[in-house]
Amino acid sequence: MVVTQKKLHYPFPTILFDRSVGRCPYDTRNRILNQQTSRMILQTTEWVISSPHKKDITSLSLDLAEERFLLAGSSDATVSIYDFSRRGQDQNSPSSKNQYIPVAQSLRSNAHNRQQPTGHSSSIIKAEWYAFDTGAFVSASSDGCLMVWDTQKMQPVVSLQPLSTISCLHLSQSSGRSESLIATGSNENSMIKLVDIRTGAASHSLTGHDRGIATLQWCPKSDVILASGSHDGTIRLWDVRKAGSHSTVTILDRDICSPFPLQPFRSEYDHLRNRERETKQRGPNTYSNTAHVSSHGASVTCLSFTPDGRHLVSYGLDRKLLLWDLSSTGHLVTRKFAPPRGFSALSNTPSPFLIQDKQIWLGSGSQIFVYSLERGGLPTQILDGHLGRVTSLEFWKAGPILFSGGREGMILTWKASSAEQIAQQRMFRKRYREDR
Repeated sequence: MVVTQKKLHYPFPTILFDRSVGRCPYDTRNRILNQQTSRMILQTTEWVISSPHKKDITSLSLDLAEERFLLAGSSDATVSIYDFSRRGQDQNSPSSKNQYIPVAQSLRSNAHNRQQPTGHSSSIIKAEWYAFDTGAFVSASSDGCLMVWDTQKMQPVVSLQPLSTISCLHLSQSSGRSESLIATGSNENSMIKLVDIRTGAASHSLTGHDRGIATLQWCPKSDVILASGSHDGTIRLWDVRKAGSHSTVTILDRDICSPFPLQPFRSEYDHLRNRERETKQRGPNTYSNTAHVSSHGASVTCLSFTPDGRHLVSYGLDRKLLLWDLSSTGHLVTRKFAPPRGFSALSNTPSPFLIQDKQIWLGSGSQIFVYSLERGGLPTQILDGHLGRVTSLEFWKAGPILFSGGREGMILTWKASSAEQIAQQRMFRKRYREDR
């Protein structure tokens, strides 16, 4: 099968005008990349990433500083680092192949050696780069251990345990007040703990959920806003400048359908807080009387803001992918994302997804569904290549390349490619299955 290339339509007069008046070249570059991303046809690439992991790839993170290094965390309690420059290529691979091997990998620590740990002793839940320096990254494991790493030495320099177990983590990508804050949550605890990696201590806690925390996401447009999804079926927005239950900005309610805002949009979502205070339908600002408020019909397992912060996409164990309009009343947008033909429903397991420009990539079983954020409906494309369930996703905008990690321990790469390259990747997966 030959993969057809869609004709790209760029507003070149506008881009040339931007360059002529000295506007930021980075913004112009991003605009071009966004247009390419929204129109590209994804297939497996000629890139091959050799994974040393034999268990789930639970986390993928590309550094924002250089867009060169990829972190891969696994259920085998180790973290690998890939370098997408020539230094990271396997010199023994054929010249026609871009085959990458880890340039560094952490050690698995003895569970009894808590005084001087050399690494994690249980499954990695999340590994993320420090936003402004590839010399450091953070990782968390299921036993509640949170570590800050020195990349050059590949050793942890700080080891904390903010919670008895950790199910989700997100490091702030902002250069503002929350620059060094890590939000952590647990399936067994309804409280969110904020940890300051500069001091190595818990900053404060956010309370309000009735059950454990399944997912956390910092807002890309405000350094003080955090979103959380819980097993109680609700999504909350928090103002981390406050503590306790008073930090709740709003709870997203799927029964609210009014698109008419009472206040203009504000990046810190004060217009949503004002709506709550004016309607007085959910008790005081402590949000204690919220038993009837629901965002999903089951646990909320994934959240992602759109880059402009005006919308939030959520996914839950009720198998629904929902879009929320945060620019007006925080109402649920009546735009359905349907499973492909032949599927009765989307996956009922915690599924990774991410948003890039105007597309949503959702892992469902061993496949990846690509949806249009603007149109909804059926997937525009289905990516099939993993041998097991898709467990993690990451996007490299400069490629543009989509990285996906699977339960079988493989890391695949996707972009527009030829039929020959697709056949080569299938042969690699066949050999991989035979070796395992």
